[in-house]
Amino acid sequence: MVLLVGTGLRLLLAPLTSQYDPAIFGESSATMALGGGPYTYLIVYPTDWVLVLNLIGRTAALFLPANALVAAPTAVLTLGLTLGGLEPTSYPVPLVALLEKGFVLLFDLAMAGLLYAIVQEWTGDRLKARLVFAAWFLNPFVIIESGVHGAFDVIPTFFVIASFYLWYHDRPLSAGAAFGLGVMVKVYPLLLLPLFGAALLARRDLAPLRRAMSVLWFGLGTAGIVALSLWPPGIFQQYLQIVGTGPSVGESHGGFGPWSLSAFPGLGGWRRWLFLNTAPVALISTVIAFGLVTLFAVYYARRAPAGSWHAPLTYAAIGSVFAILLSFSVAQPQYLLWILPWLLLAAIVERRFRTVAAAVTLGGSAFYVIGLAGPLYLVQPTAIFTHWISFSLIDAAVLGSPTYGPWVELVTTVSVFLLLVYAALQALRRLRRPTAGGVVVAA
Repeated sequence: MVLLVGTGLRLLLAPLTSQYDPAIFGESSATMALGGGPYTYLIVYPTDWVLVLNLIGRTAALFLPANALVAAPTAVLTLGLTLGGLEPTSYPVPLVALLEKGFVLLFDLAMAGLLYAIVQEWTGDRLKARLVFAAWFLNPFVIIESGVHGAFDVIPTFFVIASFYLWYHDRPLSAGAAFGLGVMVKVYPLLLLPLFGAALLARRDLAPLRRAMSVLWFGLGTAGIVALSLWPPGIFQQYLQIVGTGPSVGESHGGFGPWSLSAFPGLGGWRRWLFLNTAPVALISTVIAFGLVTLFAVYYARRAPAGSWHAPLTYAAIGSVFAILLSFSVAQPQYLLWILPWLLLAAIVERRFRTVAAAVTLGGSAFYVIGLAGPLYLVQPTAIFTHWISFSLIDAAVLGSPTYGPWVELVTTVSVFLLLVYAALQALRRLRRPTAGGVVVAA
């Protein structure tokens, strides 16, 4: 039943709802279907996601003309003149939206299955395993991310968790390949390298030679995936060029990270200073984030028991992913998918961070449905591709959202951020205790 309801909700929402990112994905897919290169359209994601968009565009072009994969009606362009950058210039047609979100759905399901397997081995309790499956697959925030937003952040997060899982099941080559896939879909797993290093070196249950060979196989698995991802001629150079041409000033600051605090009234001067000093602030934030991940990794290495999955890894990951959120000028709501699976593991197995997991779920959902630009902002494709709702109604609702949207955004982002601070501090406290999280059922 959980599987049917979760899948059905996502497929029902996928074709006729959207946010800004699916427009970018659709335009990139259409560009490649028309013969353009992976980075002909201005998109800054690593190669593997761009290649997925290529596959989606070429698959859709089997059924529709390649120049008809996105729609740019006048009503959308007119609304964009008033709403600004939040409004896309086009929307993917329902087939393209369904293909892209359907691909993400597969990883939503894979993540639910992986969390089930981890909890089953960790506790031996099938009821808890089913509970974590449902807590992920029926989570409203997760459904909005995959079924409405179409964000693909679940994919690299799945590969990150799968990498740890495979490593603790003595499959170092597969673990390295999973880590490589995570990096080549989205770059953030690179900042988790200290934690991965601690996991590789902390296997005190392995003989030194076997541990060294396992580390070697892990590295070969990662290198092999990276080499395959960068194999298409010219794709690596194009990616570096795209990434290296971003602005050094003029970035906005906010989201679910520390810069959410700058949205309080009266702090306009701070926001302006951040706006004008994007590059140094980003560099300092990244160094601090990497240092904090290293701190969590050191404490994890000291406390990591032998065997399979265990509580110290979950705590270290919660703290490390939170630290990574500090490095972004805007911690986008989809980035919360990086930490939510770890919070659910701790909430269901350890009975900790339940409030934090609930806040991420409710705060993230409220941000999308109310704070972004009102609930009708997300159903614009319904007005574009059907006659079920008029675009004039959407216009009125979206243009009226500034009266309440900023306040909803402020409350949700700040409250979630402060609770994540609490979770990170509690995770560090647990890691520093000699009794933090005992050994679990061996693989």
